[in-house]
Amino acid sequence: MTLRRIQSLVLLAAAVGVIWGAVNWMFNGADDVKAAWAGIEAREYDQSVRFATRALKFGRLAPDDLRSALECRATASMRTDHFDHALQDLDRIVALQPDYAGGHFLRGEVRVRQKQFEQALADINQGLKIADPDGKSENRYLAKRYAQRGVAKLGLKDVGGAMADFNHSLELNPNAPETYYFRSFAFERQNQLAQALADMEKAEQMYDSNIFALPRGDWLYRLQRLREKAKQ
Repeated sequence: MTLRRIQSLVLLAAAVGVIWGAVNWMFNGADDVKAAWAGIEAREYDQSVRFATRALKFGRLAPDDLRSALECRATASMRTDHFDHALQDLDRIVALQPDYAGGHFLRGEVRVRQKQFEQALADINQGLKIADPDGKSENRYLAKRYAQRGVAKLGLKDVGGAMADFNHSLELNPNAPETYYFRSFAFERQNQLAQALADMEKAEQMYDSNIFALPRGDWLYRLQRLREKAKQ
């Protein structure tokens, strides 16, 4: 290799270092992660993905910020039905921090939405093993996780187990319309139509734009169907 060639390579490496340094100076990874989560709150999911991706590429993130960026991007991907992308990020989270319950919970939620109920149940069980090992936590945050486990059990035709999880979820948070909605299916499968209708009426009265909920029209259709079935 000639001296001129060596000098050219040295200059190129120096230039790359300067550019990389400038990129890292321009983009603050932690700030980008915060902006990504703000996008989730505003339901600007494309924007959230952009900020999270930039943080992951250029941010030189600390371990907790790295996990947060992956979790944020996975959340945005899930809410836009890009489940495979979400699972890729969640697999990384679980590999990086296997004792972080949130990674297992969110992966379970994605798998519930994919109707992969056995895998979802395994993920949610692992999350609860970490976050609520004795089943006695009063943390309202866990209400959604028990409800999702109920959905997974319902998908696996474990109606009794699903009912127990829905009941426990409502003990933790009695103001969750989606839990009443799903419990109505458990009551219906037990042929307890009066209870199913009561849950569905309560769910519809409490309906909000919660991302876990179905569109209002679907809820109204189910409510009307249950009313007709209860009259028979």
